[in-house]
Amino acid sequence: IASNVALDGTGHAGFTTSGLSVGSHNISVVFNANTTFDTSNSSPVAQVVNKANTTTVLVSSVNPTTFNQSTTFTATVTGAFGGTPTGTITFKDGATTLATQAVNGSRQATLTIQTLAVGSHPITAVYNGDGNYNVSPASNTVNQVVNKASTTSVVVSSVNPSTFGQAIVFTGTVNSTNGIVATGTVNFLDGVTVIASNVGLNGSAQASSGLISNLIAGGHNITIVYGGDGNFTGSTSPIVAQTVTKASTTVAVTSSANPSTFGVGVTLTGTISIGAPGGGTPTGTITFKDGAATLGTGAVQPNKKATINTSALLPGAHSITAVYGGDSNFIASPTSPVFTQNVNQGSTVTTLSVSRTTVNFRQKLNVSANVVSSGGGPLTGTVTFTDNGKVVGTIAPDGAGNASLPGLILGTLGNHTIFAVYGGDPNQTGSSSDDSGTTANVQQSPHPATPNQP
Repeated sequence: IASNVALDGTGHAGFTTSGLSVGSHNISVVFNANTTFDTSNSSPVAQVVNKANTTTVLVSSVNPTTFNQSTTFTATVTGAFGGTPTGTITFKDGATTLATQAVNGSRQATLTIQTLAVGSHPITAVYNGDGNYNVSPASNTVNQVVNKASTTSVVVSSVNPSTFGQAIVFTGTVNSTNGIVATGTVNFLDGVTVIASNVGLNGSAQASSGLISNLIAGGHNITIVYGGDGNFTGSTSPIVAQTVTKASTTVAVTSSANPSTFGVGVTLTGTISIGAPGGGTPTGTITFKDGAATLGTGAVQPNKKATINTSALLPGAHSITAVYGGDSNFIASPTSPVFTQNVNQGSTVTTLSVSRTTVNFRQKLNVSANVVSSGGGPLTGTVTFTDNGKVVGTIAPDGAGNASLPGLILGTLGNHTIFAVYGGDPNQTGSSSDDSGTTANVQQSPHPATPNQP
């Protein structure tokens, strides 16, 4: 292991070596003869060489990291008396073995990893020894912190601008900064109002609001809010300015009876139709007109209809139109197509009554008529009373349809047939009291004879 080592002045020779392998060695020396002394051999010395102790130091290339970000752990092993240990180093996360890596010529082993879960990880390394070096105690602990990865969110609209009542679908996408697909749920908001809640992300980190058709006319600030998951932080998308315009409308008029009868109420109905692609339920009123004259205004019901009832239409043809006035979500309609409402004259019934059916000669008789309109409308015109075909009086009926002829004197003896005939007016047809008339018999007076009274 060493040769030709010179003796010093005291007869000693020595050398230093670190090349003895682990184990027991019988070391002896041989003195080489010279001109003065012969060769000699020493007794062997049992030299025991033990494995050297080691220490391991661990460092991380980046700390903290974010989820799925790579970091490299480097462990360096050092022998107590130098040298170059060989073998392997085992890396651990707490009690869990991550990997065992070979030691290189620089006494190092490395582990590059990106699968550590979010949280804090106590990473250590242990050198496993070789033929010359002992297993090291655990290295220093590197507290490797893995933070959640950040995300960005975006939302898009299926149609913008849209019309009130039109179905819109908002689609939200959550983008991660590391390429891993985020999980969890998102909320869709209109300003601060949630319009679709806890919608799960699919395998492409997208979520759909479903059909939204109840956004009122106007501007809407649509966003999505991602709540995050175990590996990703939450995020809020930029605003999508969704514009909802009012829906267009048209109106059509129908009637409960056509033709109708003067004085009899007729119901006019206006029905609203909503222009595509709009939808929903209009509110407000519909105004009905007869030509330029307003007949009335009806409130729109949930069935999109409004009605008025009128008995003011005179006989004849009427050009009925309607206009819907609109509301906050619906545009006022144009004037509807003309609906022609025909109104017939009202019919009448005339009845006659007399104060008595038998009178004495020259005795006064009270005669009255009552005219009733089928529509209950006001009566104008006159009632004509006849006695055996001779007109005996013409009277205008009062507001109740009554016409009276008091104190009628029938001039001759015998039977008298009396009629009451209503002559009608522009709004009502005429009518007669009956087919045969009402008969009044004039008999001879029981008093002394006078002219015409034998």
